[in-house]
Amino acid sequence: MMTKPWIAGVLAVLAAAALGCASTTPDGDLVPNSPPDSRVTAVPPVLGQTNFTVHFFWTGSDLDGEVSYFEWRISNNGRDGHVDVADTSSLAWHRTAVTDSSFVVKADIDSFNVDVNDPRQGPRDYRAWDTHTFFLRAVDNDGARDPTPATVSFTATTLTPTIEINVPPAQTVTACQLSARVLTFGWLGKDPDSENLEPEFVRYLLYPTDHCWTKTQFDRENPLAQVPESAWGPWLRYDAPQDSGKTITLARQALLQNFFFAVQAQDGAGAVTPTFEWGVNVRHVQISDTQKPVLTVTEKFLGSFQFSSANGLQLFEIVSGQPLRFEWRADASQYAGVIDAYRFGWEVQDVNDPNDPGWAVGWGEGPLFRRAGPKSFSQGTPNFVVQARDNSGTIVRGIFQFDVIQIAQRQNQRDLLLVEDWPHTETQPEIARHREWKQRWDNLLVGRVSNFDPGADRLDTHVETGGFVFRRLNNYKSVIYFSSGANHNTQFHLALAPITTLLPRYNWFEVYQARVGNVLMCGPQSAFNTIEYEPVATPPQWVYPIIFNVSDGPGQDGFGQETAADGSKFNRGTLRYPYTGFCVELIDVIRPAPQQIYNEDSGIGKQLRTLNCDGIYKAVVDPQFLASYPSANGEVVDLLSGADRSCQNFINRKGDFQFEHEEFYNVNTTSRDVALNLRDCQQTMYRMRARRDEGCVAFADTNCYPKHLLKSKLDLAPIGIVSTAYALSKPLAGSEDFLWGFHPLAFDQATVRSSLLWILRERWQIPAQ
Repeated sequence: MMTKPWIAGVLAVLAAAALGCASTTPDGDLVPNSPPDSRVTAVPPVLGQTNFTVHFFWTGSDLDGEVSYFEWRISNNGRDGHVDVADTSSLAWHRTAVTDSSFVVKADIDSFNVDVNDPRQGPRDYRAWDTHTFFLRAVDNDGARDPTPATVSFTATTLTPTIEINVPPAQTVTACQLSARVLTFGWLGKDPDSENLEPEFVRYLLYPTDHCWTKTQFDRENPLAQVPESAWGPWLRYDAPQDSGKTITLARQALLQNFFFAVQAQDGAGAVTPTFEWGVNVRHVQISDTQKPVLTVTEKFLGSFQFSSANGLQLFEIVSGQPLRFEWRADASQYAGVIDAYRFGWEVQDVNDPNDPGWAVGWGEGPLFRRAGPKSFSQGTPNFVVQARDNSGTIVRGIFQFDVIQIAQRQNQRDLLLVEDWPHTETQPEIARHREWKQRWDNLLVGRVSNFDPGADRLDTHVETGGFVFRRLNNYKSVIYFSSGANHNTQFHLALAPITTLLPRYNWFEVYQARVGNVLMCGPQSAFNTIEYEPVATPPQWVYPIIFNVSDGPGQDGFGQETAADGSKFNRGTLRYPYTGFCVELIDVIRPAPQQIYNEDSGIGKQLRTLNCDGIYKAVVDPQFLASYPSANGEVVDLLSGADRSCQNFINRKGDFQFEHEEFYNVNTTSRDVALNLRDCQQTMYRMRARRDEGCVAFADTNCYPKHLLKSKLDLAPIGIVSTAYALSKPLAGSEDFLWGFHPLAFDQATVRSSLLWILRERWQIPAQ
C-alpha cells in the first residue's frame, strides 16, 4: 500500500524530531545529533589535601551546535575515597551558566592521619577531612547531555574549631570544683581557617555523674566520648543575638550533684571540636551552697577592700564633712555564678531587715546600684553598708563603720608640727647624725616660728611609733613632713601606702592635707615612699620613671587599670598619692639604689646616671615661680650646698648630708615612649643643677657615661613643686602645699630658712620671722 506524500512528510518531520533535530546530508540522509563534550580546565593545586572551599574552572564544546549550560554535582565519598553508586544515587544535578565557581564541601571526618595530634600531647591543631568527586557535564542547544561527565576527585580538609570555657575562669584543679546552684558558663570559640576566625555553631552538654572524677581518671577514660548524641543540646549559631551562642545560664540544681559541662564548636565544613580537655572545653562541678561572691569596695581616701562573707567589717576615723564616694563590684564567676543585684544604704540599723529605713535603694542592677555618694557627716558614728547577691541567692556584705572626728578650729590649733620620719638605730653614728639633724631643724624653726616648741611640736615617728595618727595632726594648722629612706621603710609607707597594686589603704594624711591644714613634704625619695611595693619582684624593684597615668600593669612599669562601677576603664595610678595630693604625673630619682632606670644597660656596667655625674649640687628657683609669686622675690632664693659649692669638690664629699636619692618630677628624661598630661594644679618651685652641667665639662669628658653628653639630661629637672590640688577645700582658702624632693638640711641654712619662713608666713599665715 502506497503512503500518501503528505503523510510521508509528516513522518519525516516526526522522525527528525525523534533524532534530536538531526541534520541531513546532501543526499537527504538524516545525521544524528552529536552530544557535547565537557572538560575541567583548572583545579586546586593539591588535590590530596585541599581546603573545604574549592574552586574549579571548566569548559565544554559541541560539534554540531553549541553548549547551552552546564550541570554539576559533588559526591561525598567518605573514608574509602571511592565513588560508588551509594555516593551518587541520590545526588541531584545543579544547573549553571558560568564556567567557574567556588564550592563549600564537607570536611567533618576527624583524625586526618597526616597531622592529627594526641589531645594529651598538644598542640591542639587537629584536621578534619572528607573525600569528594566533582562531576561536570555540558548540555547542548538540542538538550543533549555529555554522556561521560568530567570528574575530579579530591580530599577536602579543615582545621577543626577550638573552643574554651572562660566563664568561670579556669582553675588548676584536679577534681570537681565547687559551684553555685545556678550555673552560668561562657566560652570563646575560634576557627583558624574561616574568614572571620569564628566557628559557625556551638552546642553544650550538662551530664550528671554519680561521683566526683579526678583529672587523671578523666584523661584515662575520656567518658564524654561515650555520651550519646541525644544527651547534647541543639546546635546554636555562635553569633546568635544577645550572646546566646556564647553563654548559658542553667536551671537551679540540687545540692551535692556532680556534673560534667562540655561545649563543642562546628565550622562551616561541619568539622566539630574533636577532643574533650579538662579545664579547656570541659568543667567538672559539684553543686554547693558554700561558694560566695567576692565584693570589692573602693573609696578614694579609704582604699579598696574585699569582702567574701555576710559580716565583713571595716572601722575608720573620718573627718567631719569629709566626702565619701564609694564604688563597688562583685564577682561570682570563679564558681560559675552571676551577680544579679546590689543594694546599699547609710546608717542602716539592722542589715538583715530588708525594710530598714537606712537602705537607699532596693535590690537592682546597673551603674546606679554600684556607686554611692558623695556623702558626708558632721558628727556621730554612722555606717555604710553594701550588699551583692548572686543568681543562687547568696549574699555577701561589706560594712563600713565610721567615727567622725571634728576638725579642730583654726584658732584652737597650734601653728606647726615637724614630723621626722627616717629609720635610725641607737648606734653611735646614727645617734650623732640624729643629734646634728635635730640641731639643724631647731636652727631653722626655733625662735623664728613664734610658738614652735621643739619638745611638743616635734614628732619622731621611729621613737614615738604610735604618734603618727590623724588625731595628732588635727591639732595643727601646718605640718612639715621630713623623711629620708630609700627602701620603703618609713612610717608613712608602713601605715598609709598601699599594700599592693590592688589593695590601697586609707591615706588619712591626704585627708589632713585636703580638709585640715597645709603640708610641706620634703626629703630624698619622700614621694616614692608613699607608693606600694612593686608586687612582682622580691626584693621590690621599680623601673624609673614611675608614671601614674598609664595603663601598664605591675611588671610593666605601671599600676595597671581598674574597672569603674559603670564598666569603664581607668588607670589605677590616677587614684594614687602623690598623683592626687601633689598633681605629680611622674616620679624619678637621680640614682635609685636597688631599682633600675628604664632602658639602662647595667649588665655591661653602663649606668645612665651616676651620683658623680648626674647628682644635684644646687637647687635654683624657677623663674615662672617668681613671676607667679611676686612676694617670693628676694625671699625664695637658690639653695646651695652647705659645704663645697664647686662641682669638682662636691663630687668627693662624704658625710651625713651627701646627696644620694633626690627625686625629680613631671619630666621624662629616659627613652620611654609615654605622653605626660601635665595639669595646671601644680607649678615648679625649684629645679636642680646637675653636677655635670656647663661648669663641669672637663670632668664629664673623662668620667661620665655617655661621654658625648657634656651636660646631664637631669640638669634643670623640677625637684620642688607647689600644689594647688586642695586649695579650694582647705580651711585656709587658696593656700598651697609644697613638695621638695631633696634633703633641705644639706643646703646652706640661711637660704633654706628664708624659703621656709616665706612659706609659713606668706602662704600659710603662720607667725614667722
